Amino acid sequence: MKFNKNIKENIIGNLLKRYYEAHDKKVTIFILISYFVFSLGIFILPSDLLSKSQTCQEFVNFMKQYFINIEIFSGVSSFKEEIEFYVSYMWIVGLLWALEAVFYTICRFFIFYNSETSEMIKRLDFKWLIFGFSFSIFAIYVYFTGYIVTDGISFFAWDYSAMFQSKLEIFIVISLFQALFSGFGVYLLAVSISVLFYKIFCVNTQKGRML
Repeated sequence: MKFNKNIKENIIGNLLKRYYEAHDKKVTIFILISYFVFSLGIFILPSDLLSKSQTCQEFVNFMKQYFINIEIFSGVSSFKEEIEFYVSYMWIVGLLWALEAVFYTICRFFIFYNSETSEMIKRLDFKWLIFGFSFSIFAIYVYFTGYIVTDGISFFAWDYSAMFQSKLEIFIVISLFQALFSGFGVYLLAVSISVLFYKIFCVNTQKGRML
């Protein structure tokens, strides 16, 4: 039994190492390509999808219970059934990406902690942490709450409120802000929490030694 346990641990360890080493190249490219392919789905969704499919309607109704932006986006769009289903399944895709981002952060800061990570932690001061927490929470808030519709986005003299009056607009806005939520907001929040953890609890970040 102990022999089998050691084999399993070695296999899991090797898989984790291969995943971590390949992340910045192969894994990231695979995630980005997969995300882009799924985000193109809006262009093939029929206008009566939810009317004809009870399963799809039940899926959307389930997602609406947890993600308030679905109802908000459909409220202003001319493509109500398409956008409801699109945003719902993009949430699934986005959450899988977010989980992968968190898992990678755990690998980087806790499983495969090294001198490179240690130096990065030393360079990041509390001003960066304030920025990291603030920007990540903002990126999450803007999409999750439907802020891009209810209040719009302002950047210097440029103001934009999403109205989703074309499938191209739906594709650009949803894919962009879902990516900001999952690939940037959640990842940056996970990194900020990990860095704060080391700043507070670790005396020697070179070794990751706990107090």
